Amino acid sequence: AKLPETYQWALSMDATMLEERLVSVANCPLIAIGSGGSHSTAILVADLHQRQTGEVGRADTPWMAASYLKQLKGSAVVLVSGAGRNPDILGVARRAVQSEPESLIALCASKSSPLARIVGNYARGFCFDFDVPAGKDGFLATNSLLALGVVVLKGHGIRDVLPQSVDP
Repeated sequence: AKLPETYQWALSMDATMLEERLVSVANCPLIAIGSGGSHSTAILVADLHQRQTGEVGRADTPWMAASYLKQLKGSAVVLVSGAGRNPDILGVARRAVQSEPESLIALCASKSSPLARIVGNYARGFCFDFDVPAGKDGFLATNSLLALGVVVLKGHGIRDVLPQSVDP
């Protein structure tokens, strides 16, 4: 019921800092990691990176990515999470920090999360986090996923193709 409101809010959000960070990793391979619904946003991040930069973009789950993170020193790692509290994403965030990637970016639809703290303590870490005005989503997290998707598109400089409103 709150998707139109969430969409309008996400369209108005300033994603300049995210866009600057994504531009700074344009010459790096990128691995985007998310579990559950956030995996769909990770796929979007990886696909846009590969299409726009020509560098490899790959999306994976925390479980799969944990097995090869140590080989990604020259890569950018993007962690996507709705609440930033899931044990899987927190575990892979710690592993990512240990692997010392070129850049570690967290996208989180919840301010001041444990994920933001882990990434924020890494010298080359950056967290783009926000609280969705629709409030806590519940199991399907549709408002969070919509907001994350719009933010990712804006962070990749894609604004003109986004409709300015959606019908309920």
